[in-house]
Amino acid sequence: MFELHVVRHLRAVARRRGMDVGFWDAGGDGEAPHARGDMPVLPTLCPMLVEEGERCYEHAVGTGARLQQGRPWSVLACHAGLRELAAPIERDGQTVGALLIGGFRGPASPRPDSPIRARAFDETPILDDGEVALLGEMAAAVAADVAIALEEIGHVRVNGTELRTSYDAIIGSSQRMQELYALLDRVVRSESTVLIQGENGTGKELVARAIHNGSDRHERRFVVTNCSAFNDNLLDSELFGHKRGAFTGAVADKPGLFEVADTGTFFLDEIGDMSPALQVKVLRVLQEGTFNRVGDTETRKVDVRIIAATNRDLKQMVERGQFREDLYYRINVIN
Repeated sequence: MFELHVVRHLRAVARRRGMDVGFWDAGGDGEAPHARGDMPVLPTLCPMLVEEGERCYEHAVGTGARLQQGRPWSVLACHAGLRELAAPIERDGQTVGALLIGGFRGPASPRPDSPIRARAFDETPILDDGEVALLGEMAAAVAADVAIALEEIGHVRVNGTELRTSYDAIIGSSQRMQELYALLDRVVRSESTVLIQGENGTGKELVARAIHNGSDRHERRFVVTNCSAFNDNLLDSELFGHKRGAFTGAVADKPGLFEVADTGTFFLDEIGDMSPALQVKVLRVLQEGTFNRVGDTETRKVDVRIIAATNRDLKQMVERGQFREDLYYRINVIN
């Protein structure tokens, strides 16, 4: 849905005001605004609420029970004490989902007592009634367009054979895409590690998200990092975290992305660019589910499904001694 042009436009409008777009699916899925991993404002809001024991996901999937029936859009109370817009998506007279825009507050919204909520409150954009109405009407129009797209995307028949034209956010109906969809059907319920290979721009992350969204871990986090975006030391800290004082600038303990992704899915993009030293640490996580933060002697344990991707020929890299053979076979369980 986020690949549709109208949704991308709505998201751009929301982000200019410091908000974001999420969704609720009557099938049981959901994604709260600000939960897509690249939040423009309030980058610490969701992590702070998680520390309080709250979950934005559960809030998003509960949207259906809070929608005001018969209205093209509603203003709902966000569980963080903020507000959000919800525009239902109707199909065949049934509400099949909703677009969510948030979070924001009104000019007279009371400041919460909790220091964590107060910090989020102070950083939240303020919308007056006119702005809310304008944004609500825009969201309702986009929801109507999404409903039309849902009618067009789904299944088609070619020579009497029913073909799928989409899978999660992946769109295409060619024979090769049918083969991909059939493979994904077998992969999504597995806990096996997956290696996705392809050139830049061919949709490797879309495939990874489709696997996560269809898996038993779909209610948990989908964490993404690009291994080519950091030098060796930074990537070590990014993946595994560090202990206070481990190096200059380490002023506090920091959890790594493996901890953030615990019980969820971790997408390691461009794993072929990872150094041999870090390959050893990732191999340990795959084999034993354990690791140590940088500068820490405490061993930590996680339950993470790893999906790796690369635009390189890892088999050739193994033959040249540039990639560990044992790690290659650990990540290449399903290709």
